Amino acid sequence: MNKIMIAGGGVLGSQIAFQCAYAGLETTIWLRSADSVQRAKKKLEALKESYSQTIAACKYGKMNYLGALDTVGTPIAVADFDLYQSRVDAVMDNIIFETDMQKAVSGQSFIIESISENMDSKKGFYTDLNKYVSADAVIATNTSSFLPGDFKDIIDNPERFTAVHFANNIWIANIAEIMGHSGTSEDTMQKAVAFADRINMIPSVIRKEQKGYILNSLLIPFLLSALKLWARDVASFDDIDKTWKLSTGSKYGPFEIMDTVGVNTVYAVAVTNPSADQEGTIENLIARKLRKMIEAGSRFYS
Repeated sequence: MNKIMIAGGGVLGSQIAFQCAYAGLETTIWLRSADSVQRAKKKLEALKESYSQTIAACKYGKMNYLGALDTVGTPIAVADFDLYQSRVDAVMDNIIFETDMQKAVSGQSFIIESISENMDSKKGFYTDLNKYVSADAVIATNTSSFLPGDFKDIIDNPERFTAVHFANNIWIANIAEIMGHSGTSEDTMQKAVAFADRINMIPSVIRKEQKGYILNSLLIPFLLSALKLWARDVASFDDIDKTWKLSTGSKYGPFEIMDTVGVNTVYAVAVTNPSADQEGTIENLIARKLRKMIEAGSRFYS
């Protein structure tokens, strides 16, 4: 596998694309508009700095885990750090930006959809994709909110459709959760595992469809618990974060995590609860407070 197409350049789409290009794949990012291209480029430039900081931290002993910056299990020599940095410096040379879907899809054998967490948007994307994608190309969704089975009837040859889900900060949290639907072929699953290996991720195969995969099945209830404390004015968000970090030794508190994944994404998850539309419920209060933050363009930490 030498080529990959990523649909979407948001928080995770840009990270997936950067990691693929870092691993030497010719990476095409499909975006809807020229404005989206410019926003994606800014995210990629920020990722370049994050990768460089991680390399430097490992080189000088401040960190001891390179994550996806190196092949898992490979011994590291001091001279390797210059190689890692040269790969970071070359990333943008391996990335193609495309707003024409037909051109973006042409010649691709592996496609990852990472557009907004909206059912109608995703269904529209797959409907359009069917017009151009080759019959044997693997199609994977990075959705965090939906199941691959939710889309299988829209996709031509659904046996080649699966989910490949990444945690945020994928160059450090280098896990790839791979989850098919009931009709996903074993060949597709093996190709998804091989793809994860190819870009220095650790594949985790989920054997039954599960909303939230493994990571979010654990993470979302945790974040919602923190939101309930905050929305009810039990404690400030920074005191909640401080209490969690000092008590557990965790590097990040729940609200720091929410800022990282994006308040928009947290809101999209929160409103999937039917109670979010019911006045007087804590879910409705959370949704209203998050929506107010989104409208103001704010986050928990400036």
